[in-house]
Amino acid sequence: MFFNRIVAPKFLGREGDLAAAAQAEAEELPKLLDYLESAIPASGFLVGDRFPLADLAVASPLMNFRHCGTGIDPVRHPKIAAWSEAI
Repeated sequence: MFFNRIVAPKFLGREGDLAAAAQAEAEELPKLLDYLESAIPASGFLVGDRFPLADLAVASPLMNFRHCGTGIDPVRHPKIAAWSEAI
């Protein structure tokens, strides 16, 4: 999604595959967010009760969704939405 919507047109000067980006957003992204929603423990961090590198590694791609104009639905994925806002 990020490559096709941002990198290709803005940095490479060519059109991205917007159909592939839309398909990934519709079909792949929900599965990934469903998994993450189930994986976030009560502590609010991915590993233990502190802010580890794992949170940064997962949060970075999620932040790119904002650049793509894609958000995380707080109704369907409330823990992920709150977690990504906190990060």
